[in-house]
Amino acid sequence: MITYNHERFIVQAIESVLNQAVDFEVELVIGEDCSTDSTRRMVQDYAHKYPGVIRALLPDKNLGAQKNCVNVFAGCRGDFIACLEGDDYWTDNQKLARQAKFLDGHPECVSCFHNVLIVSGDPSVSLEGSHVQTDGRHLMCAPHLKARFSQEDFFKHNVIPTCSVMFRREAIGNLPPWFEKLAIGDLPLHILCTEHGTAAYLPEVMGVYRLHGQSNWSSKTPIYRVSRTLDMYEVLERHFQGRPQAAALWEVRMDMLQGYARLLRRAGQSSEASAAAVTYIHLALKDPLFCLKHLSRLRRMCVLFCCVKLGRSTKL
Repeated sequence: MITYNHERFIVQAIESVLNQAVDFEVELVIGEDCSTDSTRRMVQDYAHKYPGVIRALLPDKNLGAQKNCVNVFAGCRGDFIACLEGDDYWTDNQKLARQAKFLDGHPECVSCFHNVLIVSGDPSVSLEGSHVQTDGRHLMCAPHLKARFSQEDFFKHNVIPTCSVMFRREAIGNLPPWFEKLAIGDLPLHILCTEHGTAAYLPEVMGVYRLHGQSNWSSKTPIYRVSRTLDMYEVLERHFQGRPQAAALWEVRMDMLQGYARLLRRAGQSSEASAAAVTYIHLALKDPLFCLKHLSRLRRMCVLFCCVKLGRSTKL
């Protein structure tokens, strides 16, 4: 569990772990990242009350989400690691038992995850992208999601709610140094994990993903999110350099880069849109086969660049 400024939520998160009914030992490792509210005191109180169960990691300075996450992973000693951020919680006290039993019985799977309910008490936060049920609930995973996911499946989309995943500790080993520098950690983690096996989907709803105005990711603007995602894909390409994964990730980055240029253009950020279009054109021209395959897309990026430079409007 990583947490920062979660004083309104941290008790429910911790209690949902303590309420798990299991026949094996569970340790809750909490990375409290120098919150400016009372989160640290609350974590310390729980660690004092449950010394054999809760181990609090209390850095002297704020590390940031990814570095905090790396530290917590390194501090985990169990065969399996389940993730739960301090503003989410689990709703089924059999969650850990079910997932551990599944992984014990399916050695070909390196991880498993389940569906979760999305809850938001903040009307300013959009629930776009969730899957509305007939009873009005918003679920994160799409209906009829397939049962198994390979590494290639995660190149384009992350379907795993962070608060739902359990994976084998040995599958991540020592995370690469670049991991803690990213703004996004969950998708790279799943891509690295599934080098060693598949991820399995369990359709039960066993947790809650909480949306609020201070959410580390959902509170950011679309432009910020796409920009940081592009950075992530570029880093992953370098990590897999010389292997087939690099080419597949490059194609995904090119798709996203095109959309990013258009997003910037619509937002009135002309110089940034121009720079994104130039980057796209430059990368595309390095691969003649890509240019032939996506000639119309390349043309649109050239038109966008020219229109931005000339100060004209265009629909692309």
